[in-house]
Amino acid sequence: MLHEFIIGSLLVKPSAIAYWSALNYHGFTEQIPNTVFVQTTARKKRQDLRIFGVRYKIIRIKPEKFFGIEKVWIEEFQVPITDREKTVVDCLDKPKYCGGIIEVAKAFREELDTEKLREYALRMNNSDTIRRLGHLCDYFGVDIDLPKPKTRNYILLDPTMLREGNVDSKWRVTAVGPTIIPWECRGRTFERLITAPVSLTTVLLGDFQASLYFGLGVSLAVSVPAVLYLGINPSLPVFIGATLLALACFSAMTILMSSYPPKDVPADVMMLSSLVKFSLLFISGIFVPIERLPSYGRALSFVSPLTYYVDAVRHSLGGGYLPVWLDLVMLAIFAVAFFMAGAWVHEKVLERRFT
Repeated sequence: MLHEFIIGSLLVKPSAIAYWSALNYHGFTEQIPNTVFVQTTARKKRQDLRIFGVRYKIIRIKPEKFFGIEKVWIEEFQVPITDREKTVVDCLDKPKYCGGIIEVAKAFREELDTEKLREYALRMNNSDTIRRLGHLCDYFGVDIDLPKPKTRNYILLDPTMLREGNVDSKWRVTAVGPTIIPWECRGRTFERLITAPVSLTTVLLGDFQASLYFGLGVSLAVSVPAVLYLGINPSLPVFIGATLLALACFSAMTILMSSYPPKDVPADVMMLSSLVKFSLLFISGIFVPIERLPSYGRALSFVSPLTYYVDAVRHSLGGGYLPVWLDLVMLAIFAVAFFMAGAWVHEKVLERRFT
């Protein structure tokens, strides 16, 4: 029986094996896709085919994006396939065809031709592709000269995930918060950390710190200009203290949210995270002050850590409903409780992460 890449290259002309299939061929990912992805500039009525039990996905692209193709020998046939750098750029252009941004990010563990990456990214004429490439190059310490985005709008780093609030202001892309551990599991980083001579708690504290520092940077980038522009004069000790405790609280919450289910699929964690955070907005006195809520609503608001942060910020501005000391104490209690609960669950399900 012919190799699936040979069959895929014969389904449409011109064509090239691309995206997740090319990622696997070049050794960038150990994940074996159950679909052969074929790139073409031609029109074809049927884009999803199944031949000899193998699924083929045909993706039509613009002619100006059809480049960076090499021919490889497979069973005495020359099969066109995107080269290493074009494969990376294609996957950043259409992450949904490569298993998400995490799969293409694995390519940055290998040596890549940065000049080719830059040339290909610019030839794609897609700002989103350049921004995703810039973000990943910064993350992995790859030196590359790319034009900075001129737009103020943000894009999703990975369109296959739900939107999160953390952002990379340099490249104007969203980043992930509670998905650090699933991401580390997919990249085998978490497994290496666990086998190192450090405790699981130490590893989790490292992820906690990363989330805390990133959140602090985003908070300062928003709050400082707002205070200066609006002429607000909050009580700085209360505002700074409450903000630091809130950042610790929600960073600890990400540790808990990433603990279960023990999967390496960030989208699963994103869904839970977004559901919880979105729900907290409506019970935490943001839209309706706590004192104006009905008795059952007020009782419900006390189970939300966001309630205490909102109330503490109002104290810094001369308002507030609860005693400010109670707001700060509750934020600290929530932070400790979230982290301890998350560490306990991680300990219980640790083996299941690697099976």
